Amino acid sequence: TVPAPTSVIRHRFLTGGPDGVDNDDYPEGYVGPTATDEDSGTGGEVILTGANRGGREEEALKGSEVFVEEVDGAILNAPSVEEAGFFACAKKAAEAAASNPFSPDAMRCSPDKYVYSRTHTNWKVRRLYRHVDVDNPPGRFADDPNTPPTFSLQEKSVSFAFNDTTETETIEANGLMQDLFGGGPISYPVRNPKTTRTQTEYDNYGNVTREIDYGLVDPNAPENVSFMDDEIVTQTVYALSESALQNWLIRLPAIQRVEDENGVFVSESRNFYDGQEFVGLPLGEVGDRGLAKREEIFLTEDPASLPPLETYAESLIDRPGDPRLSVEATLVN
Repeated sequence: TVPAPTSVIRHRFLTGGPDGVDNDDYPEGYVGPTATDEDSGTGGEVILTGANRGGREEEALKGSEVFVEEVDGAILNAPSVEEAGFFACAKKAAEAAASNPFSPDAMRCSPDKYVYSRTHTNWKVRRLYRHVDVDNPPGRFADDPNTPPTFSLQEKSVSFAFNDTTETETIEANGLMQDLFGGGPISYPVRNPKTTRTQTEYDNYGNVTREIDYGLVDPNAPENVSFMDDEIVTQTVYALSESALQNWLIRLPAIQRVEDENGVFVSESRNFYDGQEFVGLPLGEVGDRGLAKREEIFLTEDPASLPPLETYAESLIDRPGDPRLSVEATLVN
């Protein structure tokens, strides 16, 4: 037996492609379709030889985490019949991913019985630059989907991977707790897993421009469908004026607005930079330093709905409690 720790963390990472296959290198003389990024399908028939047999369209995904599990340490001493050991679990996940990389068995490594939480991350790739002589593949990057694309593996492009959707299952090792405490004087309740989901959008500088927190969701319902009416949408506009870009000040939020799922206002903040102290430059503009000078926070879009401010007369406070003052002292409030 192994002295079990409190918990064990298990990970799975991408090797280069969202399909679970490393598409960055094809066999010498390969003839067939070539992979294209952004899940836009496959390319045309080509013959790949020499230096041209390696594609780089999914290089940005290498090392990105597919899922992470926090597992009870009891899994290290689990009965062999449960096949809960790391290598047995990893083998089953790899076999499932070979046929469908997004199947339930491919998106887990440990039996739910031992899992406290499991977080899945869905990644996408955005192409920021391509060589002028290389036509776009069909799909996201094509100007005209009816135009036959051409392919070149000789020129390089610039892409970045971003976290599109994160989904967390909270299981709390309920099955294990049932085994340990279910037969005791205090029964351990059976609880179904709870799932939360967030979705994120980015600009071309890697800034989060929109985040949707769906709260509790039904994992079996269509994507992005919540059933608890607890969604929060946060949108951010950045101060990307000409001077900001010249000085690479690309992380400064100008406006951040929070709404519910129906677009109902919750709050808004506005940030002003550089310029006069406590004032700043006009909204959205940045000088050459990006120093915060002022922040405005809006709690309502209708100021008339706020309760009126009360005006109080001055009053004297006897014995204010400051030990440096005499007991006869008074203060004006």
